[in-house]
Amino acid sequence: MIDVILKEKKFFLLAITCCFFISVYIMYYFCAVKLQVINPLIVIYHINKKILILLFIVLLIITTFCKFTPIVKYFHKFRYLLSLLIFIFLVSLNINGSSIGVWNDIVNDNPDIHDTVLLGQSREIRSDEWKAFTPMALSQKYNNYGYFSDIDRATQTDMFMIYGQPVYDISMVFRPFQLGYLFLDSAGGLSFYWCGRLFALFLATYEFMLLISKKRKLMSLLGAILIAFSPQIQWWFSTNGYIEMIISVEVSIILFDKYMLSNNIFKRVIYTSGIMICAGCFILTLYPPVMILLAYVLLGLIIWVILNNRHNFNINIKTGIATLCTMTFFALLIARPLIMSSDTILTIINTAYPGKREYLGGGLTLSTLFDYPRNIIAPITNHMSNNFCEEARFIDFAPLSYILALFLLIKKKQSAKPDFLVLYMLSINILFIIFTSLQMPDIFYKLTLLNKTSVNRITFVIGLTNIIILVRSVYLIDKYNVKFSIKDYVVICIVCIIITSTSLLYSYNNITNKMFGYIFLLVLVTLICIITITLIINNHSCPKLLLVFLMLVLFTSGFLVNPIRTGIQSVYSHGLSKTIHDIVNKDPDSVWIAEGETIGGDYLLLNGAKTINCVNTYPTLERWHSIDITHENEKIYNRYAHIQINLINDNNQHIPKFRLIQGDIFEVYLNTNELKKLNVNYIVSRRDLFNNTTDTNSIKTIYESNVYKIYKLT
Repeated sequence: MIDVILKEKKFFLLAITCCFFISVYIMYYFCAVKLQVINPLIVIYHINKKILILLFIVLLIITTFCKFTPIVKYFHKFRYLLSLLIFIFLVSLNINGSSIGVWNDIVNDNPDIHDTVLLGQSREIRSDEWKAFTPMALSQKYNNYGYFSDIDRATQTDMFMIYGQPVYDISMVFRPFQLGYLFLDSAGGLSFYWCGRLFALFLATYEFMLLISKKRKLMSLLGAILIAFSPQIQWWFSTNGYIEMIISVEVSIILFDKYMLSNNIFKRVIYTSGIMICAGCFILTLYPPVMILLAYVLLGLIIWVILNNRHNFNINIKTGIATLCTMTFFALLIARPLIMSSDTILTIINTAYPGKREYLGGGLTLSTLFDYPRNIIAPITNHMSNNFCEEARFIDFAPLSYILALFLLIKKKQSAKPDFLVLYMLSINILFIIFTSLQMPDIFYKLTLLNKTSVNRITFVIGLTNIIILVRSVYLIDKYNVKFSIKDYVVICIVCIIITSTSLLYSYNNITNKMFGYIFLLVLVTLICIITITLIINNHSCPKLLLVFLMLVLFTSGFLVNPIRTGIQSVYSHGLSKTIHDIVNKDPDSVWIAEGETIGGDYLLLNGAKTINCVNTYPTLERWHSIDITHENEKIYNRYAHIQINLINDNNQHIPKFRLIQGDIFEVYLNTNELKKLNVNYIVSRRDLFNNTTDTNSIKTIYESNVYKIYKLT
């Protein structure tokens, strides 16, 4: 009876703490973000009713959830069927998370057109998605989904290898999430891509966590939520192949484990096929800054699976031959696009950016490692960095993973050997931290290949491995029945709070409102206490409470990062879009540019126009050499680049021909004769170009709205 009362008290305290955190969260959200006020009396006046309602709802959720353990078992049993049904439902509604609605604000030639966002908001900062990746994908329908396209860059462009766009080719077995474009319309294809990757990531991570936690369902669900809905993943959801690489690593390890435990030759061929498809997905992302780092993680996981299954593994000649034949077949499939795109790959390797870019260590700070709590509020406030994408982190509760791993080594039974997986992940974390903190000899960079990475990509993998360490450590604490005293709880809480709070204070230069920051510190203290206690306390209610808590936190920190929208029809409803379509249908071989500080060529690409200055994923050196005869500016345009073309008259000889603005943006200044040399037929601009050239006879206005004009160059 006493034990029951103690457990109920413990649960009650945790519930109250959780409610306290939520109430403070609502306080800063409505006051510091929505109302822009910090006076305590005004705060109380505005939100006391909201807090009372929220406290009631949170208590109701926690109480209900803790009585509903069968829900988790039901989800686990029917997870694939449920996921498939929900996925089909979402795709049928054309639900996606693209920020493509930013184009509506830019074009803005019809106030009656409304964006189709159901929840959240389009993120202008995610220009790699709405301005580059998605227009490239949508332009493929005008190219009949060919491997090469002359619409992008207005010259032959590899659409498969760079940014991995949908094509009609057998190599699409390594681009499964782009398959929707091949049998659905554009809106359906975009929905298939967004929803498919999220469902696949969640399910793959859940299965992976089941493997490392020996089928602890709740901890596996927690791990899946922490990764799939993390700010780090959501801020970079659509580009750089993060999702594909993580899924590939997780699924290949799951299948490798099954391969070693199976004696059925047919199953082993299936597992080998899956592993090789994952290998192709991983390799063909062609993004070394993350590929190299995840290869370190993958190596440790492979060794761990081998060590775990070495006593149960056996193979005969027949099975070995079948495995080798399967691997050879898929290796040839992987080699095919690498050979077809060999010129593209060589061009990229020889670019000034990103080909010649090197990272030589340094740049890591205390806040880089431990300021993850700032991610909780980033999607709903402007009090953060101007480019929060690069500062997005996993909510990994560091340094909790390190502390639990250390306690585990100290407190568990002496007869038990140290866990290889925990030690390995800790080791590569330490390696990465040293590399990003100190200047090492050049030979170290070359041998480890870490010179091809960057500090932000390294912190991405550190956060991922922290979650792996956390889940594995909690499993081992349960397995070895490690006991924690009250003193241990206090020490862990204090250490976590001091390190994380110091990190946040260090990064306050990016938070404009000091009172807002102090409130946030209060929230942080509560958060660390809840996470620490619920992870290590031996009480079945705690993981359930933690699950509810994390769902609430990750709703704002991750789920609200990308908008939830239906379809893409609003982007094509503008007069400018319709006019471009009409011209392209009548004059399909015409070449277009966007001029000046305007919408950019990517909007033209989105509408099927052959566009010179859409995002050039790799350079067209021959084009720029035609107007830069001496090649003196080659370093400027030999790069992945957003290109701004400015029309000038022949008298402006003092203006430099090319100007580098930043690593992936350059300007080029051209007169009408040079535009003709580039075979330009149509120009889209918001300026009156007759005032920018002496050759007015060559320009004719063929469309004009309240914002943009289309000119024909004759």
